[in-house]
Amino acid sequence: MRDVAILSAVRTPIGRAPKGNLRQTRPDDLGGLVVKEALARAGVEPAAMEDLVMGCAMPEAEQGMNVARIIGHLAGLPDEVPAMTINRFCSSGLQAAAMVADRIAVGSIDAGVAGGVESMSMIPMGGNKIALNPTLVQGFPDAYIPMGNTAENVARKFEISRADQDAFALRSHQRALAAAAAGKFKDEIVPVATRIFEDGAWRSLTVAQDEGPRPSAVRTVRGCSQVRCRPTRWRTSSISRCPKSAPTKPSRVFCSLSFSIFQQLLDEAAVSHFAKDSTHLGPGLGGDDPRAALEGAELGRVRDRLAHPGYAARVDEVGYELHLGKAFEICDFG
Repeated sequence: MRDVAILSAVRTPIGRAPKGNLRQTRPDDLGGLVVKEALARAGVEPAAMEDLVMGCAMPEAEQGMNVARIIGHLAGLPDEVPAMTINRFCSSGLQAAAMVADRIAVGSIDAGVAGGVESMSMIPMGGNKIALNPTLVQGFPDAYIPMGNTAENVARKFEISRADQDAFALRSHQRALAAAAAGKFKDEIVPVATRIFEDGAWRSLTVAQDEGPRPSAVRTVRGCSQVRCRPTRWRTSSISRCPKSAPTKPSRVFCSLSFSIFQQLLDEAAVSHFAKDSTHLGPGLGGDDPRAALEGAELGRVRDRLAHPGYAARVDEVGYELHLGKAFEICDFG
């Protein structure tokens, strides 16, 4: 097995749906922008890539038609570079990176590009046409359970209080604001020159910062507690919009090469190792379970790992099960 090196990792700013400044920007255009920038920062020729894999949770409309292939064309990749779009819902982009890393590790390819793309402004949650399988709806309706309900199930099963979720959400938001103010995200963000049609005219602008964390948002746990609970199957729901992540996703891309080739490009190189194991909890509890990856890591270094659940209840659940304490710290940036 060969080691894998990540040469560059970039993303667009995270916009707000459906009110953000990227709401009228096509996701394939965002993907093409970051793939092109990732290759430029890595200092490699597009023709050196042997595969492009992009994750997409709702691959239709503006992000359909094998959007990875469309993104490759927009980024200037040669026609000979194949492309594939994969779907594992929220972990689609990370799965794409894992697949390219695995192909490099086993010697199938020497270099590749991977990432994720999503516009929740242009393509609604569930897609433009929801057509549920009647057999599953009747015999196993949890196959289609919304994420908010799975978070509610987790909160009930592990007895995670609304106060714990609010405390985690507030701390996460404050850390994100502090990290942005300190310029922690500046190097990874690719500014997006775009335009918006509003008030009867087009307006040009450049989006260079995330729109989710805002100083004007909730500033105290008490303020979080006053946010109305989102409607779920339970009348006494503890899940609100306060502990939830921003309802948009950026386009992000990794450019990877085998370590042996990377050494030829640079005198010194840092190999990036990451845990990418996953198990499944079942639809009713929210799908993919990060505990398999975390259990294989040194718990003293768990802060170096990244988990990205949509709801604070999922974070607390992992912390409880691994005895890391309530609302364990995921990373320094929130």
